[in-house]
Amino acid sequence: MPAADVDGTSIYYEREGHGPPLLMIHGLGSSGDDWAFQREEFARRFTLILPDLRGSGRSAKPPGSYSIAQFAADLWALLDALGVESANILGFSLGGAVAQEMALLQPARVQRLVLCNA
Repeated sequence: MPAADVDGTSIYYEREGHGPPLLMIHGLGSSGDDWAFQREEFARRFTLILPDLRGSGRSAKPPGSYSIAQFAADLWALLDALGVESANILGFSLGGAVAQEMALLQPARVQRLVLCNA
């Protein structure tokens, strides 16, 4: 099970495909599995990185409050751990808000930003 230790929290992710990195961020109460119908097509052109946000899916569920800012920081730390300098970012619903925060925090590292139902 691939996971990265991000600030003391185990963040689960899957990685597949070939090409420039594409971080795909799921919505509230869900997981990276939300992208099941899009994965095959996107993996033909991109290296997909499909995390489960802290508190979701197979990632750790530490006590305390969660925030958009924390999710964004987690995902930048995950990309750092994977050696990804810049990425395309696609966010759905809550993931769209996280994607926006990521772009605000480190705009030079965002190649493209796509928001769905954000």
